[in-house]
Amino acid sequence: MEIVRSESARTSSRSNSTISNAPSNCSKQDLYVSLKHYDCLLGELRCPGCARPMHAPILLCQSGHSVCQECVRKQKSCPLCRMDFTDIRSMTLEALSAKAYFSCKNAISGCTVRLPFDLMKWHKPRCLFQTGSCFMGTIWGGCNWNGRKMDYLEHCSVSHRDKLFLSDEAQLFWPLPPIKSPTAKTVVGVFMFNIFEEVFDLYHVHDRTGAQCLWTMVCEFKERKTSTNFAFQIELFCQKDPSRLLVQRHSCHSERDDDLLDEAHCVAISMGDIMRFTGGDKVSNFIGIRMSRKFRALVDYLLFVSKDKLNRFINSFLEIL
Repeated sequence: MEIVRSESARTSSRSNSTISNAPSNCSKQDLYVSLKHYDCLLGELRCPGCARPMHAPILLCQSGHSVCQECVRKQKSCPLCRMDFTDIRSMTLEALSAKAYFSCKNAISGCTVRLPFDLMKWHKPRCLFQTGSCFMGTIWGGCNWNGRKMDYLEHCSVSHRDKLFLSDEAQLFWPLPPIKSPTAKTVVGVFMFNIFEEVFDLYHVHDRTGAQCLWTMVCEFKERKTSTNFAFQIELFCQKDPSRLLVQRHSCHSERDDDLLDEAHCVAISMGDIMRFTGGDKVSNFIGIRMSRKFRALVDYLLFVSKDKLNRFINSFLEIL
């Protein structure tokens, strides 16, 4: 197919070429709006009451100051002039706020992300530059680390090596708690697994009200569609009688799932069953985790069974053939 340019297009092209070749009175530096200046402009879109970026609806006070809806709801008067609020909206600021790109609140820690307000709400819980304390230290004690989320794995590999596993299987122990627990649901253990090029957290919770223990596995930094590709398996066993075994298996969760500790969405084992697997020292032995990818179910089964069972499986399969 031949593409033909019209005469007007040729004329326009020659005109643009003439303009582009003409000496410019403005340098690039004069035309460049610095990021710092842009942030100063965005400062006008921050609420004078809470200093957060304003978004629709933005309301005006009787003096004309713009205030976010949250501050209008919480405060009785304008934080700047103490005049009453009106029902008039600042349509211009609302339009500017919808088009502006705000910096992440973790910019001071190194985050360079800039997004519209609505998308920033999505980024906020996922930002790897957000800071926090060490949850391992909260549960096990003896750690006052506070740092960025992206540095947490490195910290655990140094300070909590006994709670970090690099394989898809780990044997753990749990001394039975006293009869009276301080809270209804108490996290009695947290462990980290760095496998399958992902990071997983195993939470062990003692539910006193339900007389049971809960185990849930969380895939860090991932959405639900990724975390559900993995499964974990809890096995209770008795050292005195190896033939006794209790097994439960469940899908992994995302950090943002609301049903992490819902007994219908995690491994839940009653205290009565746990007591049957404790020894004289009142210590429960269990395989804390056997990680696997769901789409390799048959391979996972072959990996988990004993050699004798595997041989019987192969022999029976060959007989069928």
